[in-house]
Amino acid sequence: MQGKLLSHGEQRFKVKIHKIPTMWLTVGFPGSGKSTWAKSTSLPVVETDDYRYVDGKYVFDKEREPWVFNQHDRKMRSYLGLGMSFILADTFLTRSLRRKYCIEALKHGYRVCVMWLLAPEELYTKQQTHGVDAEGFVRMEEKFEAPDVEKEPLAKVYVKRR
Repeated sequence: MQGKLLSHGEQRFKVKIHKIPTMWLTVGFPGSGKSTWAKSTSLPVVETDDYRYVDGKYVFDKEREPWVFNQHDRKMRSYLGLGMSFILADTFLTRSLRRKYCIEALKHGYRVCVMWLLAPEELYTKQQTHGVDAEGFVRMEEKFEAPDVEKEPLAKVYVKRR
């Protein structure tokens, strides 16, 4: 990262310029604040939820999931092709899924960072808009693999607590 001095009228300010583009992956359960965090940055955001709205309502339909992921991955590849930094704001509960996206980004010369968002369990059920019931959360918890620097050496891992 290097700084570049820019001037605007009488004002001068230093802007950090990353020579290597970064792909951020979010990790967390529904309601943990992944989308909120991603949208608080100035980076473009790619998330499967964008493709799950039908007539303005969030709809999770297993039959639509192949199309949802196809659209998601097409948008991700377009950012990779442009060399732009961006965020993939999805749950990414398993290491194998995170690894798949890390490898794709690394092939394009990207640096990969993982933002693991943790929140108290009661927030998952109160603040999420995805309609995941208690049984759904149990299934997610069973397959969840926490980010681990030693087991996932392809990415730098950060943790944010709510």
